[in-house]
Amino acid sequence: MADTARRTSLRSLEELAIAAIDVLPRASVMVFDRDLRYRIVRGGALREQGVLPEQLEGHLAVEALGAQRFAFYEPMYRAALDGDVTLREMPSLRGEQTFLVRVGPLRDADGELLGGVAIAVDITEQKQAERWLTTLVDGAPDAAVVADDHGVIVLVNEQTVSMFGYTADELVGKNVDELVPAELRPRHAELRNELTASDGWSRSTIDVTACRKDNTTFPAEVSLSVLRMGTSRLVYAAVRDISQRLHLEEESAFLAAVVRESDDAIIGGSIDGLIVSWNLGAERLYGYRADEAIGCSATILSPDPDSDEILDIVRRVRAGERVKVTETTRRRKDGSIVEVALSVSPVSDARGRVVGLSTIARDISEQHRYQRLLKDLAEHDALTGALNVRRLDAALAEQTALCRRHGEHAVLLSLDLDDFKHINDTFGHHAGDVALKDLVATVTPRLRSSDVFARIGGDEFVALLRHTDLAAGRAIAEDLRSRVAEVTVEGSEGELHLAVSIGVVAIDDCADGEEARSLADAALYAEKASRHELPRRPPVR
Repeated sequence: MADTARRTSLRSLEELAIAAIDVLPRASVMVFDRDLRYRIVRGGALREQGVLPEQLEGHLAVEALGAQRFAFYEPMYRAALDGDVTLREMPSLRGEQTFLVRVGPLRDADGELLGGVAIAVDITEQKQAERWLTTLVDGAPDAAVVADDHGVIVLVNEQTVSMFGYTADELVGKNVDELVPAELRPRHAELRNELTASDGWSRSTIDVTACRKDNTTFPAEVSLSVLRMGTSRLVYAAVRDISQRLHLEEESAFLAAVVRESDDAIIGGSIDGLIVSWNLGAERLYGYRADEAIGCSATILSPDPDSDEILDIVRRVRAGERVKVTETTRRRKDGSIVEVALSVSPVSDARGRVVGLSTIARDISEQHRYQRLLKDLAEHDALTGALNVRRLDAALAEQTALCRRHGEHAVLLSLDLDDFKHINDTFGHHAGDVALKDLVATVTPRLRSSDVFARIGGDEFVALLRHTDLAAGRAIAEDLRSRVAEVTVEGSEGELHLAVSIGVVAIDDCADGEEARSLADAALYAEKASRHELPRRPPVR
């Protein structure tokens, strides 16, 4: 009778487990007996990982899971047989998900231990949300405090530690109301409760008196937001010390003059995107006088009439966001385009309502011109304008990898001028420089934009021909030889004809750029050796 009752109990538990998994398809239930043999295995989470119940049911856990996986579960399974409950997080078999695993004892109606049950629930989204929240808090420019519905602090950043004088461990678990003086805590709790009780997204900015660990106080502006993460709800507080605000208000007239005379374009806008203030920097940058700009939509500065960029920034700032754009373009009154860096911030009234926006724009055209110039100098040979060896090496590394990975064809040409020393010694170094530049001017137009042509030193050049087989590479080399042979250079001793030696090699199987260049050099030396007995062509006088 006892065995019959036990079997009936197990069947009932199986039905309950299956019913539970039907409700939670991203969970799994595994029932095991006292021998650690799986009796019931169900769950969508297992199926997502390619594991079928029949692969586990009826098998010992160590056989079904393998020794490494079993080593994780065994302590929990043994604890369940001792009547204990264990809760742990673990990665999925493929490492793409995170599960919360609960293992506990399984008893019949009389309390007799039958085995254990392991329930795994997919908490990947929750963990991702936690990581996102941590990143948000750590990256916040202000002190950031995250608390639960009851006001208990669950997360802070370094700015909070610095501002309040507590360690992070001291703050986590403390009630957020303790960060204000004792006499103000009831009102602070009331405001917090009003915020968390509202439905949907809530945001509120308040001024409070904050209290440090050493009981000193300071005025602070606190922006409170309700974050909803699944079924959980947290309160995010961005805390800013505003001790200097009164001082800044007293100097408002001075600051207004600074804004007016600033070299940066400082523009005030309404929440509808209309220009309401325009300083001299904006006049110099954009060409509009204040009376021409004020009252107009900020879209008059858009370089593209069909672009929604400016209106999108207005919408984001109107929602309380501060927008920083490091590089964009704007149109001047005369229609010309200027490169600028922007910072757009909401302007709030005393109650924290966004009533406008402030834009600071800086002309970065000259900065970009210098950056482009420096990039050009870093990648090109100063004499000939060809790419330099640094740029070649980068291109070779990329191409040899593509050849190995995708089977692409590529050819490397190694070129140098014949009798270059003779040219320098006989006709002068100026003629040698002219010869090098004429060589580049002759070769470059014969190559494609996807090819790479670089000077690697003296009269040595290398051409990387992408998507080219050996036969095509040889044909290109012959074309280049004939083109260079048509070039003449005026020297101190008369006119001379140029000639070039070219080594051609396919680099499809090269391990790296160094091997490719080595093979091309060898091909060049072989080319020169084959032509060594040929008489040098004398200059034409």
